[in-house]
Amino acid sequence: MTHVVRAPRVGDAMQIGALRNHVWRVAYSGLVPPDFLAQLDDVRAAAVWRSRLEEVNARGVDLRQQTTRVAVEVESDTVVGVAVCAAVPGAAPTSLEMRLLNVHPDHLGSGLGRRLLAVLTAARDCSMWVIERNVPAQLFLRRNGFLRTDQRRAHAETGVPEVLMVRRDWTAPGL
Repeated sequence: MTHVVRAPRVGDAMQIGALRNHVWRVAYSGLVPPDFLAQLDDVRAAAVWRSRLEEVNARGVDLRQQTTRVAVEVESDTVVGVAVCAAVPGAAPTSLEMRLLNVHPDHLGSGLGRRLLAVLTAARDCSMWVIERNVPAQLFLRRNGFLRTDQRRAHAETGVPEVLMVRRDWTAPGL
């Protein structure tokens, strides 16, 4: 099947919201409070995404020129991955922060996550907060040049511990 990485469209909002929630239900079961996962609502998530995408599209500016960049990977007409990266002002450890990197569980190990990461960060210095007990995510990031730091915080929505992972001076192999 053909995969395309592109900027998201307003019409993708329902698929993006459902994908994010599905990934959380699968990947974070046992890692975050079950009541948090139970309250995830695809329609509400789609509304949030639709609002974000309408704001970006209404400005008429190329997403690549924004301080926050979003990309989706699409297989046929189905969104199978989504990523969000933002410029970080001031005293942050890097100039870019990955805010979201979700890949449909059926596509794990396919290179999709690596492509989304590469498109948004272009191998620049980058950081990402990861749920501390999410070992698969940490291993993925390590394979892509990130190192775990000693910095910790509580995840804003769940309160579970997160760790900061940082990548510096890295070139993606074989993209």
